[in-house]
Order: sequence, then structure tokens, then C-alpha cells
Amino acid sequence: MGIGTAAITLVITGCLAFRQGKEAGLGEGYEVARHEAAAASWANTPEGQLAYRLALVGSLQQVAKCSEPGWKISKGACLPYSAPDGNLHGWVIP
Repeated sequence: MGIGTAAITLVITGCLAFRQGKEAGLGEGYEVARHEAAAASWANTPEGQLAYRLALVGSLQQVAKCSEPGWKISKGACLPYSAPDGNLHGWVIP
């Protein structure tokens, strides 16, 4: 009797745990899919296409990090200044 009761309890507990885990996993999966759908949707906007073209020509990192010679971050803005070679540098516009 004890072994039978333990077996039934184990099966019921396993089923309940499986159901809760499955629901939690589905919820997390839907959340990830929602974020990916939003990212794909943005990629098809004019701004997303412009960012993609900037990335293709190698300028996106320069714009985002303000890393070109002749440009510096001052008070949270990327501002031009004369580089040590006397030139003013920029990045490629697609």
C-alpha cells in the first residue's frame, strides 16, 4: 500500500511540476519572440535601414562611439575639433 501511494503521489507531483514548467517556459518564449518581432519591425523602418547602411560602410561604430580622430565627447555630445594633424575628420555617409 505504501509503495503504491508513494508511486501515485510521485506521478501526480511530476505531472503538476511539468505543467507549471511548461507554462513558465511558454511565457518566457513568447516574451523573447515579442522583443524579436519589435526589433525586426524597427529594422524595416527608414531609421533602421539608415542604421543598417551606416553599419555596411563601417560608420555606425564611429557615430555611436564618437571614435574618429578630430571628434571628442564633451558634455554628452560628440563635437568636432582640429586633430593633431590639423585636419577635421568625419565618417562616411551612406
